Amino acid sequence: MVLINEIEIIDIPEENKLIIINLLNGNADILDIEYLDIIKNNKLCTLDNDAVKNCLIERNYIFQTYEEYEKYLKEINDYLVKELVKQPPNFIYIPTYKCNLRCYYCFEETYEKNESEDIINKDIDTLFSTIKDITKTIEDKNNIHYDNKDILLDITGGEPLLLKNRDTIERILYNVHQSGYKTNIITNGTTIDKYIDILKKYKINGIQVTLDGDKDTHNKIRVNKDEKPTFDKIIKNIKILSEIVDDISIRINLTNKNINTLDNLADELEDIIDFDNAYIYIYILQQEGISKESNIIDEVECIKILNEKKKCNPKLKKFNINFHGKHLVDSIFENKQFYSKVCICSAMSNQYILDFQGNIYKCWWGMGNCEKRVGTYSKSNVLIDENLTLNYNNRNVLNMIKCSNCKYRYVCGGSCTGVMDINSI
Repeated sequence: MVLINEIEIIDIPEENKLIIINLLNGNADILDIEYLDIIKNNKLCTLDNDAVKNCLIERNYIFQTYEEYEKYLKEINDYLVKELVKQPPNFIYIPTYKCNLRCYYCFEETYEKNESEDIINKDIDTLFSTIKDITKTIEDKNNIHYDNKDILLDITGGEPLLLKNRDTIERILYNVHQSGYKTNIITNGTTIDKYIDILKKYKINGIQVTLDGDKDTHNKIRVNKDEKPTFDKIIKNIKILSEIVDDISIRINLTNKNINTLDNLADELEDIIDFDNAYIYIYILQQEGISKESNIIDEVECIKILNEKKKCNPKLKKFNINFHGKHLVDSIFENKQFYSKVCICSAMSNQYILDFQGNIYKCWWGMGNCEKRVGTYSKSNVLIDENLTLNYNNRNVLNMIKCSNCKYRYVCGGSCTGVMDINSI
């Protein structure tokens, strides 16, 4: 018999139990501690308990032969590649790289961008014809058809909802409405009140706003360029949004600067929003822009701290923690479906970022830096360098040498393309 490599074994001696986790399919089982040596050291030939043996076989921890094991892996790989190709394209539009805040951790400040708006390409008809063109190319290449309702357009920046962008945003939302696409807006939330009439007129699928801790801490981190505090303004706008938008996401970028303010933030939000209708999520920052890693918390240690905080404060249970492997943890403890993955983000599949200057990028890291673009678009044509896009699309755990034999590959999805050398596969 053959034990899979993709297995995690956690022994709990005080309970005389061990937990085994199948990192291929998300199965998790509890066994008596007496089987620890047999499984940990692959002594399957000594396994004489038929009930345990059948469980391990049925749950795909062990196979009768290595050929059966390889066949199972191939089936998983083939399925994941097929599903990856089928993913509907998602588009991101950047109407401006300018922003009215100067958050110290902004990743866009880690490289030089061409922010000149002298070469503005805010022809929204061209934007949408480009979306159709790229979608058609993907459809033809993979012999597939996408419904417009499955195609997503995110609007971000810079800050997309600057006052000077009102006409542009309205034209985008009108075209989204006409096309039947889905759309989300990612904003710092400071100018939402100036867009309420537009947001009421054109239904959007969702909007994301960031709050980085309680009032005092947030106002130190997310600083307005004119030095005015932003927390109260954003809170007021979230209240307004809750009446017209069904899906509101509140993101908290977490570091050592604000981890101890979550209890206060939960108190401040309790009387403002319905925790059941707003999705509040914690993103554990892995890099702080030009500050690099000065306040970064180790992800595992941070999760431990957050879980302890949740035990002490029931309000924090509504704060979702986003981390690598969350889908595996949720499949075990919340009985959610486990989905294996071969890539870490949409940049490695059918994501395209279009900016107002007519540039096309694949990844958020580097947008605005022409050295990172993969193509251009204009009224006359759409030019995409397929060799450059393949640097992203071929970057998955099946192709990356360091990932191909890692037991966590289907949980992790590989390394981040944006902060790595995209040619190092």
